[in-house]
Amino acid sequence: MHWRVATVVVLLCFAGLGFAQGEAGLKIAGKPWGSPLSEFEGFVPVGERGRVAYFVHPGQAYRLLGVQPRELIYGFFDDRLFAVYAALEGVDDFGAVRRELQERLGLPRISMQARGTLTVYSWKSGQTRVKLKHYEDSGVLKLTFSHAELARQANQALQKDLEEEPPEPVFPLSPTRRREAVDLLEWSTR
Repeated sequence: MHWRVATVVVLLCFAGLGFAQGEAGLKIAGKPWGSPLSEFEGFVPVGERGRVAYFVHPGQAYRLLGVQPRELIYGFFDDRLFAVYAALEGVDDFGAVRRELQERLGLPRISMQARGTLTVYSWKSGQTRVKLKHYEDSGVLKLTFSHAELARQANQALQKDLEEEPPEPVFPLSPTRRREAVDLLEWSTR
């Protein structure tokens, strides 16, 4: 596929969530990776760990790659956007997203972890990494967009925090915080 056609296709692919591909790379809600939280209006915190904080926009419904995610969480490291996490509803949505990404970004790198209980499809486009995860034991389906360098820095900071404190889950958010986020989304969209 010619690179200009591919750029237009990626632009259209991400338009439902406000993604746009430009010279500076992937943009989310019209803003580049690393944009400060203060530039994103209406966000509500749903969790944090050290220098990493997670937010939702409770009044906004999204369409992403042709499907509507069950929830969408924005990740900020040192107050800068570094990742977007989408929980997919079911295997049909997972398959549709995988096909869309494969058409737009090519064949993924596929890895299996924990004896096949986690399958990860991953792509890289410039500084953006895309991961599509299927946790077979729990049935959880996730899509992640992240900025490679900011995500590396965030992971290093989280690892340092884990070495200094007793370990606990970092993401996904705790069940209590997830319920709060879902309640906020359901309450705000009525």
